[in-house]
Amino acid sequence: MQGRPVKLFTNHFRVTSRPQQVTYKYNIDYMPDIEDGKVRTELLLQHKALIGKCHIFDGSSLLLPHKLLSPKMELVSLLKKQVVKVTIEFTSELMPTSPDCLRYYNILFRRILKMMELEQVGRNYYNKREATEFSDHNLVIWPGYVTSILEYETSITLCADVNHKLVRMQTAYDLISALRDGFPAKQDLREQVSKQLVGSIVSTIFNNKTYRVDDIDWEETPRTTFKTSDGAEITFVEYYKTRYDQAVTELNQPLLISKGKWKKSQQDTPRKPVLLVPQLCNLTGLTDDLRKNYRVMRDLALHMRLDPEKRQHELQKFMNAIQTNKEVQQELQLWDLKFDASFLSFSGRILKECSTYSFLDVASSSPSTVVASWTVSLLLSFKVVCVLSSEKKDLYDSIKQYLCVSCPIPSQCVIARTLDKPQTLMTIATKLAQQMNCKMGGALWKVDTGLQNAMFIGIDCFHDIVHRRKSIAGFVSSINQELTQWFSQCLFQESGQELVNGLKACLEAVAYSRVFCISRYDFFIVSQSVKDGTVTPTHYNVIHDTVRFTPDRIQCLTYRLCHMYYNLPGVIRVPAPCHYAHKLAYLVGQSIHQEPHHSLANRLFYL
Repeated sequence: MQGRPVKLFTNHFRVTSRPQQVTYKYNIDYMPDIEDGKVRTELLLQHKALIGKCHIFDGSSLLLPHKLLSPKMELVSLLKKQVVKVTIEFTSELMPTSPDCLRYYNILFRRILKMMELEQVGRNYYNKREATEFSDHNLVIWPGYVTSILEYETSITLCADVNHKLVRMQTAYDLISALRDGFPAKQDLREQVSKQLVGSIVSTIFNNKTYRVDDIDWEETPRTTFKTSDGAEITFVEYYKTRYDQAVTELNQPLLISKGKWKKSQQDTPRKPVLLVPQLCNLTGLTDDLRKNYRVMRDLALHMRLDPEKRQHELQKFMNAIQTNKEVQQELQLWDLKFDASFLSFSGRILKECSTYSFLDVASSSPSTVVASWTVSLLLSFKVVCVLSSEKKDLYDSIKQYLCVSCPIPSQCVIARTLDKPQTLMTIATKLAQQMNCKMGGALWKVDTGLQNAMFIGIDCFHDIVHRRKSIAGFVSSINQELTQWFSQCLFQESGQELVNGLKACLEAVAYSRVFCISRYDFFIVSQSVKDGTVTPTHYNVIHDTVRFTPDRIQCLTYRLCHMYYNLPGVIRVPAPCHYAHKLAYLVGQSIHQEPHHSLANRLFYL
């Protein structure tokens, strides 16, 4: 085995005890149907004396450590004086080793997080009591955690990590009001509001649920009526006051439209849109202007970019809180669930640095002279260099559509202000020269993989979850021994589709061979070294191997491929062909929206 041994600590905590007896699964139905998960739980818990204190409910199925008196029971619950029939029907017995048990353990752990006064936003939980406000930037950071109980080799572990939620101290209505002052014309205002809000994520003030904004309904207002689950007509103003005690004061604001959660398995299923009141929706995430503000990004990084020691400290504090909270421990004891408070550790290896061989000889003259002459010669031979006055996406998209489809030719776009920085001009010139060289078929450096007659393939999918267009599969493969030339092809698929149906056609364009599953194993690699924050290890799965490589050989090869990405003079997180495929799919999905011209197939035009 190559490399120097090192002891590693993971963000996993071993599950030291779990239920060993058979558990019983029941299906729960409501008549009339109730969509709200919280209400479904409240209706079921009206019969807590029957089902017992020890139970796990996910909204439609119930897990119990004991059998009920009858395999099917019809009960009556009350929802604001309305009678709701609740049917409990036995479906199956779960053995302690059943994979389905893990799902219920995760539901139980989410209940634990609520007991610790953490609030759910989306899928994760946050501690608003320890929020950090940035008043100057109108931003709030909520610290929180991502957790998952999963199977790890021969045991079960709790995987936990520190997470942060960035919320702007601004509602969607605040944004609309601010834009109204700058765009008095109705049509201009609507266009600007759509530009700012459509595709963004908002968090509702009343229950912390997150929604993607898909459109703006300017014809409807909070005074619009809709039908509730019991058939009653009610305005949005009345609904939010009655249900959540939230007062809507701006009665003429438009409504936000969300088409619901985007699920890969339901792309063909019609979804009833959700209408939201802008005044009750907080904006989340960063705007483009905030991302360009160095001071904002620096302040956020100090709180959100944790180094390994700080991250480990925060996770240890989290586990200690679980171990010392009496209410939490009582709940866990009902299911005989216990966690080790120490981090799971194992042995790893630090591989030797990978040598790269540059194709640019600077020994005979100074680097600045070489770069300058190289850049001039490239500019003279390079066909199209576009200097853009701004970062307007529609302008960039139009250029790329024309030069990748209608008039196929390698092109380079650069923002004008990027060139207006004398102190970094040589660095920028070098970067531009490298990109232009690659797009013309040139090579910058290579690594020795130690393999002969090998082809490396990268595949990635781009899903347009904003405009819900078709998904794009990017296919990239090496076509020479040095891995400096790459073939590329795109496939258009149904929205949300992850599996690549046209893969065989891509392979036939370069090569085709049959493979059989011999053995499967996985490993993690941290290919980068950073000064700030923590690098997330990349998880790899070996699912086919007819060559019978040793794990050591595969790991070293994978690490070497992380050095072959020409858009960065360093090491990236994933092997170069995978990231090339990602860049290709992203460019086509975001800007071109059609298949690039076949004459560009052997060029890295998508960098």
